[in-house]
Amino acid sequence: MQTTPIQPTYVDPKTVVIKEHVKQRQMVHFEYFRDEEFCYRTDKGLLFPVSLQEASAGRATFPAHDKAIFYMRWIRRYVAACKEEVAGTVTAPLAD
Repeated sequence: MQTTPIQPTYVDPKTVVIKEHVKQRQMVHFEYFRDEEFCYRTDKGLLFPVSLQEASAGRATFPAHDKAIFYMRWIRRYVAACKEEVAGTVTAPLAD
């Protein structure tokens, strides 16, 4: 019998390939709500936020489980923001 891991493995958003998380039959699952953001996790383990303000702006429905391709907008935005954060971080050299 195959066991399912209780806690999904951490996926670093700075190194993620988005296509792997939204390809055919991949799903997202609601994890929790905090600081006015819905947090979803893909089947592959990427945790990403969906802003409540953006969600309430339209007539969107956010079920507990849904196709990952429907969430590509938020996944792409989150991954891009994480990559920009790393690119913008410059460490200053230590002074002697």
